[in-house]
This record gives sequence, structure tokens and C-alpha cells, in this order.
Amino acid sequence: MATLKAAKNEAEDELECNFEQTEELLRQSFLRVVRQAHALYGGSGAFDLDHEVYQGQIMPIAEMKALASQQAGPTEGNEDEGKQD
Repeated sequence: MATLKAAKNEAEDELECNFEQTEELLRQSFLRVVRQAHALYGGSGAFDLDHEVYQGQIMPIAEMKALASQQAGPTEGNEDEGKQD
């Protein structure tokens, strides 16, 4: 039983290490893209994670989602709304 517990602890430690390495890789990749965008497009460097590019414009994510849902039309869950039986 002690051997299994030790193996479990070792696997959990390795998993945590892999998670931390992956998280750091993603962070570094994101920062690289931000630096490149800044250099290529002469931006101020003030990026807002609450905004998204939608149809060539930067807008708040909530506004973008609302516009996207309006353009998508009825969804599977609400396509029968408004119909009379």
C-alpha cells in the first residue's frame, strides 16, 4: 500500500509540474503575440482582455456576443419561439 501511495504522490507531483510548465508556455506565447502586435501595428501597448476583435473592430466582449447572436438567428433551443400551435 505504501508503494502505491508513493507512486500516486509522485504522479501527482509530476502532473502539477507539467501543468505549471504548460501554463508558463501559454503565458509566454501570449506575451509574444502581444509584443508582435504592438511592434507591427504601433499600438499603445494597452490591451484590454475584456475586449475582442469582431468584424474588424475592437469592442467589449458582451457587445460582440450580443451582435453575434443577433446575426446567428434562431438557435436550436429557441427556433420555435413565437410560433403558434
